Amino acid sequence: MIFTVVHKNLLIAIISGEYSNQDLKNFANLCYSLASPLIHKKISLGKINLDILGMKQNEIVFDCIADIFSRDERGRFYKVQSYFESLDFKIENLSTEEAIVHFRKFLFNVVNNNLIRLYSEVDSTLGKILRNMKIALKRESLFTQITRFGDTYLIPINSDLLWEKPPITFDYLQNMFSKTVLIHDNIPEMLKKLFDILIEQDEFQRAVPLVLAALLFKEVYILGWKEEMPSSAVNTISLELENEDVKAAANKICTGIRNEMYRAYVEKHKVDEPLFFKYMNALNLILINSFSTIEFAGDSYFEFLQMEIPDLTKDVYIKKHKKIIEYLAKIAKNKMKNELQKL
Repeated sequence: MIFTVVHKNLLIAIISGEYSNQDLKNFANLCYSLASPLIHKKISLGKINLDILGMKQNEIVFDCIADIFSRDERGRFYKVQSYFESLDFKIENLSTEEAIVHFRKFLFNVVNNNLIRLYSEVDSTLGKILRNMKIALKRESLFTQITRFGDTYLIPINSDLLWEKPPITFDYLQNMFSKTVLIHDNIPEMLKKLFDILIEQDEFQRAVPLVLAALLFKEVYILGWKEEMPSSAVNTISLELENEDVKAAANKICTGIRNEMYRAYVEKHKVDEPLFFKYMNALNLILINSFSTIEFAGDSYFEFLQMEIPDLTKDVYIKKHKKIIEYLAKIAKNKMKNELQKL
């Protein structure tokens, strides 16, 4: 496809929010024309299995670019706008080729993230591993994620990446990884061992596709399940790591709700401040109980509030607190779902 100044002007219109209905159609065509060859190439190279996903090529393309068309209440394509605003220059100052290069980079990132989501949906084990890898990568200063030739790669920080060498093979990684990994290793430990393998060799590029690394880790878990774990434990992967992530998300959500609702409840004298903060503490426990595997002595909203108000009776709870707690919990749970989807 030949790109002209018309395409650059189209992107400017989309980013500014001043677009026509025809611009919308042209933008959809542009996104599809950029994403379709990428998906086709991945299928031809065996990186996407249509049978596993149960989808046709064009269905995958449309699914993977759908996020790009998210708009806010003012009709702005906020994801596209946010990406270009994060750059150190304005799109108006770029050449047509430069503008398309930057937009292609943005689009390929969206496609790759959604491909990972699609595989996560059909393979819950791989999805759990990918999610825990994402959490661990944020906490461990070992790897950086980059997009290269349409794929997401893990590259060791502060290392010569040896791009002049051939790409590392799965067989090589599998062989080297089997010599050092233990079936009890969690995701952070596996990442450290993968890091060591990459920087200690100079035969291949020091870069690993994210999904390939996840498949490598999955093999270890499957081996562990077969040797030592009952079938009921198959979905239990690094639960401690996930639980810590749930706690952090719950704290963030409750802090936000506390700031949002303080005026409506405390300043308007619906409840006093000490009781309001007890609501927030109970809400935090409700979220952790709902989204983690941590066990609590109580399980109902009443019991969690009773932990903050020891002499609370069921009758008083129903008359004075039930409606407020249920309302706050409904809001918090919706926010929590959105927060955890980002991880």
